[in-house]
Amino acid sequence: MPRSDQTQQLDPARARLLQLVEDGGHNLTSLSRAIGRNPGYLRDYVRKQSPAKLDEDERARLAVLLACDPAELRLQTTAPTARPVQAPIPGGQLRILGRMDAGGAALLIDPEGVVGQTPRPPFLLGASEGYAVYVFDDTMSPAFEPGHLVYVDPSRPVRDGDDVIVRLSENRAVLRRLVRRGGRGVVTQQWNPAKREEFSASQISSLHLIVGTTRVRG
Repeated sequence: MPRSDQTQQLDPARARLLQLVEDGGHNLTSLSRAIGRNPGYLRDYVRKQSPAKLDEDERARLAVLLACDPAELRLQTTAPTARPVQAPIPGGQLRILGRMDAGGAALLIDPEGVVGQTPRPPFLLGASEGYAVYVFDDTMSPAFEPGHLVYVDPSRPVRDGDDVIVRLSENRAVLRRLVRRGGRGVVTQQWNPAKREEFSASQISSLHLIVGTTRVRG
């Protein structure tokens, strides 16, 4: 069945999900994994209506991945409106940055691409460049699991043994444990599967210190 015909037969929430997936070049399998579910979870949600609806945490995480408002993915009786313009973030809120690329294989962090906001924790008061980012994969499990929200302070110094966001070229980034730094680059630790990974100085734009984390979904 053509995608347009299939979409017309869906409720507004499922139709909007498929539209966002297609517009963003995503796929349901990678998005299912990114929200901590089995690969067929969102396919069954759309095609079999199982589950009947997504829970609040799932909608929130999908909204980050798809750069939309969670309300667009909520069951409703009328078609959702266009994506809202990003409103200015109040001083008491912290920016949430980051989304997965279309293939679900890389984290992209665009300083101008705010995808949400969260209450600013006390340890980031006054940190004007602070931000938060969701963990989308299990490469740093069990220290950081999918669904965790990590808090980052780029202004604080980074030392060997710290957990960091390694900012790379083209807005790409990875979450790693810093093992050591040298003139030629850095050595980092990944936990799952356990391996060390080296990045040359030419690959890295900056290292940002992770100062806290919280679990968003149980």
